Amino acid sequence: MGCKMKKIESEQSDQKNLVDLYAETPEPGEKWQKSSMHERVGMVKGVMSSAEISLIGIRQCHDNGYVYIELLRSLPASMRGVTLLNFESKLKNTIDQGITIWHTPQGDKSSLRRLRGVEVKS
Repeated sequence: MGCKMKKIESEQSDQKNLVDLYAETPEPGEKWQKSSMHERVGMVKGVMSSAEISLIGIRQCHDNGYVYIELLRSLPASMRGVTLLNFESKLKNTIDQGITIWHTPQGDKSSLRRLRGVEVKS
């Protein structure tokens, strides 16, 4: 017995994807753009809870809305994404819709690779 597969109307699917492709991304407002780096970092730190302050370090806040952060403690992968998305949502709702969180890259922490003499440069 064979299976019959229903052909999906790709034209409808393509149209939806095109709408998503050309969606506008919010840009930061004038207050964010005209503030200095120091002032933007202060704005972000001003809305952080004590738990967030102990977990997230603010590295840079650029006028294009990019906020570069680093995690100060190790978090399991299952919690890391949700935590950072919630933090970004809080910043968007409190400060500016044009803010985007970017995590700074970390060096290689694999002890097994180091034991084998493999070095990863980032």
